[in-house]
Amino acid sequence: MQLLLLLVFFFDFLIIFTFFIVILQVTDKIIDKSIAASTIWKQILSTIASILQFFIISIILAKVGPVGGLLLLPYMILDKKLGGNKLTINKRLVIRSFFVTIITLALSIFIEAGLPDVKTATPPHELKEVLSKLNYSIELNINENNVNANTCPDCNSNRSALAKFFINKFNVTKSNTTATIPYFYTAYGMRIDIIRTFGKCGANNSTDPDRANCVILVDINGDKLPNSLSTGNKKQGYDFKDQYKFVVKADKVEPAFNSTNDATLKAIQ
Repeated sequence: MQLLLLLVFFFDFLIIFTFFIVILQVTDKIIDKSIAASTIWKQILSTIASILQFFIISIILAKVGPVGGLLLLPYMILDKKLGGNKLTINKRLVIRSFFVTIITLALSIFIEAGLPDVKTATPPHELKEVLSKLNYSIELNINENNVNANTCPDCNSNRSALAKFFINKFNVTKSNTTATIPYFYTAYGMRIDIIRTFGKCGANNSTDPDRANCVILVDINGDKLPNSLSTGNKKQGYDFKDQYKFVVKADKVEPAFNSTNDATLKAIQ
């Protein structure tokens, strides 16, 4: 496996290095051939070339995370400190070739080390807010109607009834309780789907979304993409997207998790 990774990194390096040199040669020649132009135009061309180089290589390295873009900063700084477009093409290529080598090797080591967060997005802060509001809606039902998610009328194996249970105490902008999977939208643009009602909510104490009685799916940005479930665990790393599963107990809502996926639990910590 390590040998395969090394081969992949080696070929990636060759591709990146070749593309890097071609781009630099083209931009440097454009700048150097503008020697007859005014100083201000040479500075403008040099700046545009530097920006293009930075973004092109950042895009190439984007597949391994933002660290790729950060590692380009020393090369940009040193290039300017050593004279920018006053250096000859050969000298600049030597300097930049050295930095692209260091960048590629550093990224290879970084990935091979198996750090789980290289491709991981940051957990959304909105998730704690929606969890708090879901729990508050249950609290209101208990205090005002003397019913919880377990004892609410018709909620036994009834997704539509459970959706109405939350909607009645939620600030909702749009809802559909007659759909096969009932859903509603909050005032903050989140979408909440009732995806499972098997018996009475909280009849068993499981937090596993495949075993718990009642499960809801929260999409923190509504219908916007990617509309994908967040996955992962401590061992394999996390891939936070925009959808998270929660288990509805009798008097509270908790993150759904099991041995293979505890992304929701991790996201609200």
